[in-house]
Amino acid sequence: MFIIMLGPPGAGKGTQARNISKKLNIPHIASGDILRERVRIADDELSKKIREHMLRGELVPDDIVIKIIHDRLSQNDCEHGAVLDGYPRTLAQAKTLDAFLENKNKRVEIVINLDVPDDEVIKRLTYRRLCPKCNRIYHLLFNPPKNNELCDICNVKLIQRIDDREDIVKKRLEEYRNRTSSLINYYAEKHILYIVNGVNDINRIFNNIIFLIEEAIKPV
Repeated sequence: MFIIMLGPPGAGKGTQARNISKKLNIPHIASGDILRERVRIADDELSKKIREHMLRGELVPDDIVIKIIHDRLSQNDCEHGAVLDGYPRTLAQAKTLDAFLENKNKRVEIVINLDVPDDEVIKRLTYRRLCPKCNRIYHLLFNPPKNNELCDICNVKLIQRIDDREDIVKKRLEEYRNRTSSLINYYAEKHILYIVNGVNDINRIFNNIIFLIEEAIKPV
């Protein structure tokens, strides 16, 4: 089955999507991770354009994201479904995804929207740090490293992602609110949208999501 995770940046979509992926044995496709990896390993014009948008706190243009994600969805491991994290983010992306899946006789079956207020998002993201070597994620308030800002495993200095700076986080939130309201309405009208409180214990959120997924796929 194809599942979409919606919610503002920092809502916990990635954590929950990874857990769902393991539970249902389908791939977790995180658009943000794919785009950031493209910027990290490639130095072509496309990567430069992606980086410019990220630095300004803007969403990467639809045509770029659609091509990259659809290429990923065309791989064999997505034959039986995927958990989409951070995609689609616009109405155009959603409609294109529907057409793409319809051509494969598939469809999005459930959309989970994690609801988290802006002040909580800012606190979660601006204190987040990443090990550039092993990619382990820390939080200076909730899950700090043992030794200042050094990775517990690699002992290298942690970094802040460019899109986790406070000015960019606020811009990302503004972009998210402005551009995804129509997307939320789109899935609500299809009766496949479910809102889950994202300010809760991680395991409780996960259990709530699994319950909704199981209810959504029950035979009528």
